[in-house]
Amino acid sequence: MIRRCLVAVTAIASIAVLATTVLPPELAGARPDRPVAAPSTNPPPAPPGTIGDGYARLHPAAELSPGSLRSAARRCASWASRAGFTNNGRHGRLVTAVAIALAESGCYTKACYNNTTRRECTPWHTRHSRDSIDRGAWQINSFYWKRVSNHCAYRGLCAARRAYVMVSEGGTYFRPWRTYTTGVYKRYLPVARAAVRHLKSGTLTSYFKGVCAAFPKDKRRAKVRVGRCGGAARDQQWYRYHAKLITHRHLCLGAKYRHSGVVTLQKCNGRWRQQWWGRKGWSLYNRGAHRCLTDPGASRRRGHPLSVGKCINRHRKRWFRP
Repeated sequence: MIRRCLVAVTAIASIAVLATTVLPPELAGARPDRPVAAPSTNPPPAPPGTIGDGYARLHPAAELSPGSLRSAARRCASWASRAGFTNNGRHGRLVTAVAIALAESGCYTKACYNNTTRRECTPWHTRHSRDSIDRGAWQINSFYWKRVSNHCAYRGLCAARRAYVMVSEGGTYFRPWRTYTTGVYKRYLPVARAAVRHLKSGTLTSYFKGVCAAFPKDKRRAKVRVGRCGGAARDQQWYRYHAKLITHRHLCLGAKYRHSGVVTLQKCNGRWRQQWWGRKGWSLYNRGAHRCLTDPGASRRRGHPLSVGKCINRHRKRWFRP
């Protein structure tokens, strides 16, 4: 009897030791009736200050003439807006992205700084280099963002797209830029705001990160749907004329019915159902339908049709015009 008890105790102890040594920490306290969440597959955000300010110290944008600085700001505002940065106010993401580009390079697409040698460089002489190089208008670093080619980094619109999707985590995270963490970009906020106010085209972005209003076909009666920002595709670009939003083929965004229903591309006319007015809380009010633009259920699924619905203070009702 004593021997059987000792054997049982030994077996229990062995099982306990095995459990504590084999089970990973995240499963040690998990309940058997609840599944353990899978680890996140998203890469961690870039460390603050990953993109240095070497080029900015050599060529500060403040040395540009007022006219050149305004032109540079308008260039970067156009690229950033087409890439998907949200135009959500004076202190919004689009204004910040433009101010950072001005602080980093003066919005100069060929700006190049070698962090390894701590010298200014040229795109041509560093095209095969393995050094850490800050490149282009947004000075995208070649070491941390190896997937961004030189061909893209030294082109304004392509660099804006990569800055949006990869560096700023969908236009929401700006700490990789040293000019942002040190506050240097704030010197260029006034000219960046003026450039954003001057914009007449860009993306129609949602409150939700990475969501844009898109149209699969630029033709009459096509439904406007949820799209993913960052591609600068033509089917996400809108031209703003007063209260109208117009496509490349001169079709207007309009409510198909009054009070409810999908929004479509329509032949532009004077009807109120093609007029969209900004309201408090960043909702877009349609004067003809007496409703606001919405993503039903806040699905955020690519291809889901947009519609008009009751104007209430909800995230799915918040849209930002170019």
